[in-house]
Amino acid sequence: MASDAFIARSPDTKPVLVDVSGVWPGEPLPAWSRAVPGQRFEPPAARGIERRPVLLGVNAASSKAKLVEFAISQGLSPAVAEAMTRQELPARVVQPYHRADLGVVASWVPVREGVTPHGERHGHSTLLNGLGTPVRLRDDRMGHASPGMRRGDMQRRYTHIAKEWRAQLRKDLQEVWEQALAERAWFSMHSPVAALDDLLMPFREGKRKPLVPFSADAEVVALAAGED
Repeated sequence: MASDAFIARSPDTKPVLVDVSGVWPGEPLPAWSRAVPGQRFEPPAARGIERRPVLLGVNAASSKAKLVEFAISQGLSPAVAEAMTRQELPARVVQPYHRADLGVVASWVPVREGVTPHGERHGHSTLLNGLGTPVRLRDDRMGHASPGMRRGDMQRRYTHIAKEWRAQLRKDLQEVWEQALAERAWFSMHSPVAALDDLLMPFREGKRKPLVPFSADAEVVALAAGED
């Protein structure tokens, strides 16, 4: 189903702190220290982040050579970067990353514990099988050949992927997406993620109806206590 969260790519799936006061999905921030039981927790001061944007590798005290190198990496032409003064460079390429405060923060968390890119490939392959996708098209989409089928065997057994196959697969995948969105709307017709909230608007306006989601064992997925 559609989700408001991200897949954490670290081995231990730690949440990633982000500043969501700007452009979605937020800009990663340095991790906060762990809270100590019994002691009041105070978020770290923004001063250190403002003076030294730790994610950049450069700051106002960096050498001109480092600033020029960073400016070029950000898309500035070498000629323009070299022509700028030592005082102009920080204002052009470092200042935009400064923050007056931490703004609004959030955490990226795993969509589901144990989810990996490889596991997602298995899930997609299973979905294609369930949709009845021709084997030749499924293999092409997954980027591999079926076991035991050498190139010569495939050339004798298949000619090409028919354009009608691709058209049908696009239609099938669109229907899967539409159903997933309708199931997401059953949980809530709003989302803190602007892009998803916009997609849920037809449900709020009554133009589309939510669908009751079912679990893998065909049981209706129940809402947790207190949810609406």
